[in-house]
Amino acid sequence: MKRFIYIILAFSLCFALVACNIENEVEPVAIEVEPESEVEAGPEFDSVFGEIRTRTVGAGEMGFVTVGYGSFTDEELVNFFHEHISDSGFNWFNVEFGDGTGYFFGGSRNLFTHSSLDSDGRMHDEVGHSGRIRDDYIDWIEFD
Repeated sequence: MKRFIYIILAFSLCFALVACNIENEVEPVAIEVEPESEVEAGPEFDSVFGEIRTRTVGAGEMGFVTVGYGSFTDEELVNFFHEHISDSGFNWFNVEFGDGTGYFFGGSRNLFTHSSLDSDGRMHDEVGHSGRIRDDYIDWIEFD
């Protein structure tokens, strides 16, 4: 019997709260959220990869671009690597695909992995393949 009374009281309370909310309009409140780290714009250039941006994570700095997966050729990636990633001094560099994955270049070296990325842009899980950028081509390595 007590359980039945508690259920009736709970439904009554819910109904009363809903009825009060219908009569009173609620005004939206703007909330300011500060990002974990600042993203700075880098140099602009005419490329499928767009603008290079940087983010400080911990004691290191990462560089990244956002581009659609498959919207660039191997040759464009090789040229972009040689012009902007190689010897750039970044702790790591990402070519992000906008879906939580991207090519992760650790230490701005010529080896990269297609992986899921965490909120700081670090490699989380391998999701596709990896590659090694040579002078003018990519050695692709498929995962099993």
